Amino acid sequence: MSLPPDPLMQAFLARARAAGTLDTDPDSLERARAAAESLRRWQAAPEAVDAVETLAIPTADGATLTARLYRPANSGAGPLPLAVFAHGGGWTRGTLDLYDAPARALANAGRCLLLVPAYRLAPEHRFPTPLLDIVAAAEWASAHADALGADPARLALAGDSAGGNLAAAACLWLRDHSGPAIRRQLLIYPATDCRFDTESYARYADGYLLTRDAMRACWRMYLPDDDSAASPYASPLRGKLRGLPAAAIIVAGLDPLRDDGLNYAAALAAAGVPAETILLPDLPHASLHLDGAVPAARAVIDHAGQALRQALTLSDQEPS
Repeated sequence: MSLPPDPLMQAFLARARAAGTLDTDPDSLERARAAAESLRRWQAAPEAVDAVETLAIPTADGATLTARLYRPANSGAGPLPLAVFAHGGGWTRGTLDLYDAPARALANAGRCLLLVPAYRLAPEHRFPTPLLDIVAAAEWASAHADALGADPARLALAGDSAGGNLAAAACLWLRDHSGPAIRRQLLIYPATDCRFDTESYARYADGYLLTRDAMRACWRMYLPDDDSAASPYASPLRGKLRGLPAAAIIVAGLDPLRDDGLNYAAALAAAGVPAETILLPDLPHASLHLDGAVPAARAVIDHAGQALRQALTLSDQEPS
């Protein structure tokens, strides 16, 4: 087993293994959802922001999504860039409360508005419903930018883990369906292909919070049938990537999904899409939630915030 050099992370992973990983029983949805919520005990204290607003977002099929809009601290006057953030959780779990502390930190670090929709979860709502919910949130945010205090020319899509999958797939969908322009995609240890034969899936199959068996179970619950796995809207790595927004991809080194992120960055670059890879070799999956237990995990927020700031600042825009 590969051990991180950080003794605090070593101790944390040892405690997590002794207690059972987050996915000890991946086929029990109730237990998996409860385990996901338990991540909150490892998060840093919630940061102060200027405002948190609860919003309602309509979808094309008549549903209404609850969402939270975070306005960063000391935001001042004038329109701000906006990132729509799809939370992780294997498409099957995750709540707005679980992501409150990370959302606050990311809004502050990115100096942007952060919109976090509570998209509908599998298996109650299988592919493509969660994806189309994120698409609806992006379209709604663009259409209501003025009311939100946002600049529609500085819109990003972001997400972690399964949320990174949804953000990447939403960029594909919006490109293919003439949706609003996305300035940047920020993908944090994303799942990009429904395959389990990569080197990182073999090396980090167990003992690093996320397991290979858990990912198999999540994909089974997300996809309605085997044929759906081949859709680029489910497995973005299989898509035609030319013309997508520039990407920043944060990859955790001790993660079954490490190669999903690295392979997607390479495929984007091969398609002519600017893609920055940020490899954090000594961090496991779910490190977005671990900054209260292991200070080194704060690097996820720091790098994500820097990527958003660099992509969404006014100075980076083309002259009008």
